[in-house]
Amino acid sequence: GRMGELIWQIPLTVIAVLIASLVECFLVLPHHMRHALVSQAKDHWYDWPSRQVNRGFRWVRERAFRPMMVWVVRLRYPVLAGVVVLLASQTALLIRGDVPWRFFAAPEQGTVTGNFAMLPGATRDDTLAMMREVQRTADRLGAEMTTFDGRPGVAHVLAEIGGGTGRGLSGV
Repeated sequence: GRMGELIWQIPLTVIAVLIASLVECFLVLPHHMRHALVSQAKDHWYDWPSRQVNRGFRWVRERAFRPMMVWVVRLRYPVLAGVVVLLASQTALLIRGDVPWRFFAAPEQGTVTGNFAMLPGATRDDTLAMMREVQRTADRLGAEMTTFDGRPGVAHVLAEIGGGTGRGLSGV
């Protein structure tokens, strides 16, 4: 279907990435690590930024993260209860509809099409009157559906006599 046409490349991409990752892991990485371990013993001037980042990382790990984890382990049941409450509140927002969620966003803007068929014996003026009624309804709906940023809910309306879109009407 339409979704399959959009996402059929994803499994092929994942397969290619996994194969490349295996090649990197078993062939390229060991060679690089051998050279990295040999040159690691030397201090180079260009390693100064890396040493500073590592020093800061060690400080955060020892002074902030490790004490926090000690408290998380000591208070594991209240922490677990808090996580469950947080998850339940987010699930409630999703179920209530406050947080819209789609697995894939629509690739194009939504369109609405409408067809009408006139009874045998209807004149061109009858058809034009019906088309004007559809136009009036679309204009009213567009005014009601103004988006949150002030843009109109209906971008444009196209009318055509003698044509149609989508599936044909039965009996026509």
